[in-house]
Amino acid sequence: MEGNKAQNGSSTQKVLTSIKEDPLLISIAVMSVAFSVIFSILSTNRFEAMHATGYDLGLFSQAFYNTLHGKLFYTNLLGESYLTEHFSPIVFVYLVAYYVHSSPVTLLWIQGFVLGLAAVPLFLLSRLWLKIAVRKRAESENLSYLPFVLAISYLFSPMVSAPISFDFHIMTALPLFFFLAFYFFLKGNRILHAVFLVLIISLHSSFVIIVI
Repeated sequence: MEGNKAQNGSSTQKVLTSIKEDPLLISIAVMSVAFSVIFSILSTNRFEAMHATGYDLGLFSQAFYNTLHGKLFYTNLLGESYLTEHFSPIVFVYLVAYYVHSSPVTLLWIQGFVLGLAAVPLFLLSRLWLKIAVRKRAESENLSYLPFVLAISYLFSPMVSAPISFDFHIMTALPLFFFLAFYFFLKGNRILHAVFLVLIISLHSSFVIIVI
């Protein structure tokens, strides 16, 4: 028992040490958090200034509010439950956060972080893929900057910032789940790979085609 604890502690220490010795990973993580916070604040300010013109933010805010008051994801914008229009079980996970702080702002901050933090698994995925694709170590080291550039390009892409500038969408969690599913597939971790495949489908039942 004590031996297992010591072994687990040693493994954790190795992981922490490897992270500390990885400045590119730390840089991407810091930039991802900064992106998430900045754009969450911007989208919140836009909402509070009554410039959040998006349709889905109102739909989801009403659906979550009605769920907490006995009507399962009902919204009069659809005239029925959201789940009958789009089967997205992930909304039950979002509901937990909404229950803690019942405000559209909660949804905007979740969206900001799921989009921003996706840059971290993208960096890890692309670096792992590079090692697999480039067999020669010297060539792999010469191209070591590419995963960093790719992750930065993701964060600065208008396609990433645009969805959170004015509206809320469940689908914005797709990059995070997709990158993690692909990463754990390449790592050979079948359990976590399957978990994130299920999470992809939970965003929308039609996303099963992406998983296939």
